[in-house]
Amino acid sequence: MPRTYIRKNMRKQWAADAMTAAVTAVRNKEMGYLKASKTFGVPRATLERKVKCIDTPLSEVVNVPLGRKPTLPPHIEADLVNYIIEMEARLFGLTSTDVRRMAYQLAKMNNIKTDFNINNEIAGKDWLISFLCKHPELSLRSPESTSAARATAFNKVNVGKFFDLLEKEVDLKK
Repeated sequence: MPRTYIRKNMRKQWAADAMTAAVTAVRNKEMGYLKASKTFGVPRATLERKVKCIDTPLSEVVNVPLGRKPTLPPHIEADLVNYIIEMEARLFGLTSTDVRRMAYQLAKMNNIKTDFNINNEIAGKDWLISFLCKHPELSLRSPESTSAARATAFNKVNVGKFFDLLEKEVDLKK
């Protein structure tokens, strides 16, 4: 999977509202396929195909996305994003490997067929890059470990002393 896709064709260069208006005009027998395609600037063959889909709503007929379907459905990706943000808020940063493993586990739990690595039970690097591009609010960093001196200094006695000093300073300012 390429990391930066460069479009190689001219498919779907028409505007959705123009296609909607053209389909509506043809269905209401206001004009034919050729006149509607020229008037609204949409391809005639595409217009014919969209007009024939009578059973489905017009918004679904016109707004069909191009390309592959996403690996994980949007609601599962949203849950993963919310979990990552929640873990960052709790000061437990996740590494890229953690996120890739969680993506594999989510796909496996939800019986989603993917191209993830079955032997290592991990999603690919390309999947992670595209996931982070879709969700710019996320940033994954490798967490730094806390030094032993800092961890031992953070105890009940030292915290109590800090708040006692802080209380005295606040009282002096009043």
